[in-house]
Amino acid sequence: MPILYWGNTLGRGAKKPAFTLLELLVVISVTTVMIGILLPAIRKTHQQAKLVLCASNLRQNYIALDTYAKQYHDSWPGADYQNHTNQFHAINSTEKNGPIYYLWRAGFVEEPKLWYCPAGKETPEKNWQNSAHRKYQPIETGIYSGYQFRMRLAFYNPSGNCSKYSATKKYSSGFFKPDNFRQLAVFTDAFGNSDNRLTNHPGGKWNVLFNDSSVIKRHDQNNTIEKLDLSWWQAGDWRLNLPNGQKDTHHHLAFLWHFFDNDSWKIENKTPI
Repeated sequence: MPILYWGNTLGRGAKKPAFTLLELLVVISVTTVMIGILLPAIRKTHQQAKLVLCASNLRQNYIALDTYAKQYHDSWPGADYQNHTNQFHAINSTEKNGPIYYLWRAGFVEEPKLWYCPAGKETPEKNWQNSAHRKYQPIETGIYSGYQFRMRLAFYNPSGNCSKYSATKKYSSGFFKPDNFRQLAVFTDAFGNSDNRLTNHPGGKWNVLFNDSSVIKRHDQNNTIEKLDLSWWQAGDWRLNLPNGQKDTHHHLAFLWHFFDNDSWKIENKTPI
């Protein structure tokens, strides 16, 4: 009767078979391919999560603005700047303060992180510090938000000489009421200016908060914003007519706000570039 062996049949002195070089190379190749497939998906999911958190920040900002308006005659916070719309990602400077600064000083936002997109270059740590008087304090002057606030509707002379016009006395104070317009973009990812680009999300994606508290994603598919002159002397807003009664089809910022409002670059069949 044959003897049955259970277990290792190679004997005590026999060596177990090892991976061949070819098998090892196959395993490495398969692993590399799988990593190559998974990494873009993981990166895309991570970016999408940042977009969602960014949208949540913007909605929280709307709550703060709405609460402020209920206590200040239905107006949103103003600024010390009286000349253009472009610099309202600035919170404060040596002599001028932006609307976010006054929103913070009035105590409507305790956590400055709400003013920073998690995908943006600007961060709370870069701009705020702990203080003995308050939990947070702006770090010196010249600090910035990760979002752009469309506070006032201003424009410059299309001739380029920077002579400021005031189309209507209604807007001269620097405030506008939340219900003045329908479908009005009021807070968006900061675009900065031509010297200080603050694009937050890759792929031409922008989060935009509207005056009805909704957050809509705008997709700048051709990266038009990257090509615009957004310097302060190009400030404008398509919502206000120029002194000649025509829509502002000269300043790039007017086209940009029109894009945020309507998802279209055309104003009266004109485009910025």
